[in-house]
Amino acid sequence: MTLEELEAAVGLLDGRVTSLEGSTAVGILADRVTALENSLTALDERTTDLEDDLGLLTTRMTTVETSTPTLEELLFSTVIASWNGGTVFSSGLRMTLFCAPFAVRILGMDISIEYSSIAGPAAVVASDTHYWRLVLERGLPSGSFPDMAAKATKASGAEAGGTIFTRKTWSFDSADWNADRDLDKGDLLCLLWQATGSPTDIRLPMTATVRYAAL
Repeated sequence: MTLEELEAAVGLLDGRVTSLEGSTAVGILADRVTALENSLTALDERTTDLEDDLGLLTTRMTTVETSTPTLEELLFSTVIASWNGGTVFSSGLRMTLFCAPFAVRILGMDISIEYSSIAGPAAVVASDTHYWRLVLERGLPSGSFPDMAAKATKASGAEAGGTIFTRKTWSFDSADWNADRDLDKGDLLCLLWQATGSPTDIRLPMTATVRYAAL
């Protein structure tokens, strides 16, 4: 190719580029690029807003988590100071401890007595012959009271809970619980005292602390 032919080809190519730059297609492409850049800017702003919202939500969730008890932390404690005006009671007494405000599962119960009998020892002594059996019951609207767990002031055996010392916790933690530990709204949690032989008198007041979980 001669120099003259090369110069002519370059001139022709330059003309085509100039024509392309001025074409409608390039203008449309430029507009689309501009629109895309604007969309990206808007997306960045929206992302920033979402990040701020997420931070606020995380803060609120942390506040709720730190101020709301877990299921294991739900409990109530009640003191039974006397019964029918007296501080000593006999076998067969049933005490209502709790009216379920919603469906709950009873997780455990601890009791503490301030004194034993007026003239007796400072504890309800463990014995396999003379003992108290404490039965946690589910009070149903029908009027029945199925057992949910039991412990006794026995020294041995499956329900053995040992001596009830004054001003010390006596627990149902090792009790054998059954399905009646689940209370419906309106069910009762009751404590039945059953004496075998001639156990040491129980002298009120008594504190009962119950742990429960919502179902």
